[in-house]
Amino acid sequence: MAIATRWDDTYHYAAGIDYRLNDNWRLSTGVAYDTNPVSKFDRNAQLPVDRQIRLAFGAQYDDGQDFAWGGQIVFADLGDAAIDATLFAGDYSTNNVVFLSVNANWRL
Repeated sequence: MAIATRWDDTYHYAAGIDYRLNDNWRLSTGVAYDTNPVSKFDRNAQLPVDRQIRLAFGAQYDDGQDFAWGGQIVFADLGDAAIDATLFAGDYSTNNVVFLSVNANWRL
């Protein structure tokens, strides 16, 4: 049985900076904002998100020949995500997530 959700159009705003520290190291940072995809009256527990704010930081090392590697960390604040539907209600007071990623590139 599918749960009906009345999705709204969203807007995404973002800005970022890349900084080359030297010939080998590149640093990056950014911030992003997304508007609310669903009202609190139509929200359900399968995707309890509100407006979203993300902060990201990363670093990339390139040896200048055949190998590069790096990593990123992203903190996402998914909002309050209050649910005020007819049959279900609740509040997600801690609605955050942290993403960690690593990457490698080997050029032949």
